Amino acid sequence: MIVEAEQLAEQAGVNAWVRHKRVDAMSLPFATDYFDSCRSERLFQLLPNPAQALSEMTRVTKSGGWVVVLDTDWGSLSTDSDEIDIERRLARFLAESSLQNGYSGRKLYRLFKQQNLADISFEVFPVATTNYALARRGTQAERIEQEALKAGVVTAKELHRWQTGLEQADSEGVYFCSVNLMLFAGRKN
Repeated sequence: MIVEAEQLAEQAGVNAWVRHKRVDAMSLPFATDYFDSCRSERLFQLLPNPAQALSEMTRVTKSGGWVVVLDTDWGSLSTDSDEIDIERRLARFLAESSLQNGYSGRKLYRLFKQQNLADISFEVFPVATTNYALARRGTQAERIEQEALKAGVVTAKELHRWQTGLEQADSEGVYFCSVNLMLFAGRKN
């Protein structure tokens, strides 16, 4: 990814002032007040301690600079199905068992306030699809369903009923799935 990012920077003509590095989000190797701004995209859901990552982002941002984070709220994952109980159990399993912080998007406001960031603003971006295959890839449905089955969250019979219903909805052209992305920005004092 770093090599590709460097190539894209070169193609865009910005490689003289843009550098890409792989670093630990929990302990950024940059001086305090180093960057004009700092951003993160869909990272906090994967971190064991997003508060520490945001603290580091704030630390390395200059006073008056902006800290911006976009993350998914997997708790908002919703799939149209008559099997509401199964749908909720699987969505909850994904949010709570498959990711470090599946509810990270909804926690951003609190985290920004705890960092004493000013002028906090936010936007919610619903991401929806009627493409069943795309939704299954995007939610890693096969893996999540199998892990949920092993964990006893669903039975084989329920899983079959769930998948059959979704396949039928897809064949009828009525499949629908959505999840929310949360975008927060705050200014360092």
